[in-house]
Amino acid sequence: MVMSPVAVGLIWKMLLHPELGIVNYVLSLVGVGPVNWLGDPQGAIWSVLFVDIWHQVSFMILVLLAGLVSLPNEPYQAAKIDGANSWQILTHITIPLMRPVIATALLIRTIMAFRTYDIIYVMTKGGPGVSTEVLSYYIYKKTFMGLDLAQASAISWVLLLIVLVMVLVLFRYMRTDEVI
Repeated sequence: MVMSPVAVGLIWKMLLHPELGIVNYVLSLVGVGPVNWLGDPQGAIWSVLFVDIWHQVSFMILVLLAGLVSLPNEPYQAAKIDGANSWQILTHITIPLMRPVIATALLIRTIMAFRTYDIIYVMTKGGPGVSTEVLSYYIYKKTFMGLDLAQASAISWVLLLIVLVMVLVLFRYMRTDEVI
């Protein structure tokens, strides 16, 4: 969780190297041929997506665990007295009480996903071709490689509006959803 995205990208770039990477070495031990994880247009986006999820999953677990720990004990005790089984407790108590925490975790992860730039820059630089190019990396390319500040600024505003709409929708969901 505390690792820099650049360090994560560099480590996974080495692990996924088509000839020298440990992932292909382990696959060769079970009889699978070498895979060009970052060189194949269809596979590169999935590899980068996996690395990004791997990097952020620990933070999401901490957020959800903090939400679980903060749940009150009274509804669980009442459900046990009433004879509820584990599945009923999960579906009727835990998940409804965790909805605001889950929505917050989704919101944070969505914002982090939209601003993902560094892992893509380190691992693929948007390639092969433009198969791993995301909006934040496209803004970077327009700004610093193409020197088209006006278009990059306009795209940045569009990205801000997209994120803002998603935030407002999730806030509305969290505010209007009555729990127990």
